[in-house]
Amino acid sequence: MDQDTTKSIIKPKNLDSAGFTWMEQSSGEPYIGALPPKSARPIATILHSSDWHICDAESPGRQEFMDRFFDSDSQFQAILGFIGTYRPWEILTCQVASAFIDTMNRIERGPVTGRPVDALVITGDVTDNGQLNELEWYLDLLDGRKVDPSGGRAQSDWVGATTGEAIDERYWHPEEKLQDRPSREYGYPQIPGLIDAARRPFDSAGLRHPWLSVHGNHDALLQGVVAPDENLNALTVGDQRVVGLAPGQSPLESAQAVPGVGPANYIHRDDSPRVSVTPDSTRRLTEPGKFAELHLASTSLPVGHGFTSENVAKKTAYFSHEVGELVVLAMDSVNHFGGFEGAIDETQMQWIIDTLNKYSDRLVVVASHHPSRTIINDYKPDGASRRILGPEILEELMKHPNVLVWLNGHEHEHKIYLNIGPNGRILPEINTASIIDWPQQSRILEFLVDDDTKSAYIVSTVIDHEGLVEPDLERLDIVDLAGLSRILAFNDYQRRDPLLSMHRKEGNLADRNFVLRLPNLLT
Repeated sequence: MDQDTTKSIIKPKNLDSAGFTWMEQSSGEPYIGALPPKSARPIATILHSSDWHICDAESPGRQEFMDRFFDSDSQFQAILGFIGTYRPWEILTCQVASAFIDTMNRIERGPVTGRPVDALVITGDVTDNGQLNELEWYLDLLDGRKVDPSGGRAQSDWVGATTGEAIDERYWHPEEKLQDRPSREYGYPQIPGLIDAARRPFDSAGLRHPWLSVHGNHDALLQGVVAPDENLNALTVGDQRVVGLAPGQSPLESAQAVPGVGPANYIHRDDSPRVSVTPDSTRRLTEPGKFAELHLASTSLPVGHGFTSENVAKKTAYFSHEVGELVVLAMDSVNHFGGFEGAIDETQMQWIIDTLNKYSDRLVVVASHHPSRTIINDYKPDGASRRILGPEILEELMKHPNVLVWLNGHEHEHKIYLNIGPNGRILPEINTASIIDWPQQSRILEFLVDDDTKSAYIVSTVIDHEGLVEPDLERLDIVDLAGLSRILAFNDYQRRDPLLSMHRKEGNLADRNFVLRLPNLLT
């Protein structure tokens, strides 16, 4: 991978008659902003990735049928808004993650400072449905073990939205010579053998760098929204998959299943249509404390990836960890009572204050899944402590001059926000795109300090994964599947309206490769 100031970048080309677009390699983009002076000293190089959404696309805990109500021909689109329970390329998340791991293994140093990589920070939604098997695949990928996206089930056992389901035309069927809607109206290709290739076990190289894992709403809630209970766990590990609304059931009930602010409930009923699937106990839903427990069992470094035995005992998912000369303070911004937007409780807020005071002589990078502007989920059941939201968290962070930046994900978009506090205090938030949706990119972040000018610098370099720009659709190796996923993600047919365009996920030029100077930070 080139690591100069004009990185190569992948862009769309060849729009066909149905609007389907393939990819090509371009000459890349320069940095926006002046490079740091020679007097600036590098203190850390952090790889930042987010929203891997490792997905068990065959799980009966998923309710893809709701997604159609956001299709362009749906009369409910404007009322319900984006639903996001189905992506045609979600069967390829393990292969995309593998390609990203290979990419990050090749990056040894920051392209501007030359400082060796200190760690990868992954800001949440590492799984899609909060299932243990998805979390185990994620850890297998990073630890360098065999990954089996089929869960050990035979080819004949496949039941998923991409095929089967009584050949529902709302789903893409790559194996079939059918005119499903994605193929007929949007030019999605026919790719025989894709399902088998996507389910084929493979060996992951494992990440060579230390890595930290932040907790996201999809790591704790069904499809990132609904709090698990015994009934939903039974559905997820069971042998019946819900494939549609019950007789007389209104699509408007979907709003109960995908709210940003809780409460949230799955909308299936006893008379909902179902198909049979092979039951799988490894699909059980993640309980509080389990996320930390499995990270502690990981075989790669550092031990626990930020989490400690205290997290397991107290069933929490926030921590602090030293990275280079920085301290990473990782929040758990999930509202565990339901809803996909974020919140924290009073106990965690006090922990944040105490931790910042403890490290008052160190520069701190805050990391969370949710950006501050999406920490708006004040829902709580009776008797629970109040939810603390973004403005109050920002107000507290502004009081601590050692807080350098806030890294986050959740919105699947490259974006930088400059929060302005008292006396002109600047606290930037760097939001990095997901690796499930277009543009499937991550960042290299280089941190420097300049004692002469009392300034700090952050240099961002966006990176693409190893998936092929022109995948071989007959060979269908890992790099072919990862490249295909990126192409399909750009061709999301629910994002063709200019107001919803996938180009918005790229951010602006200044949101990708930039040099940010934070003056007077070190006084």
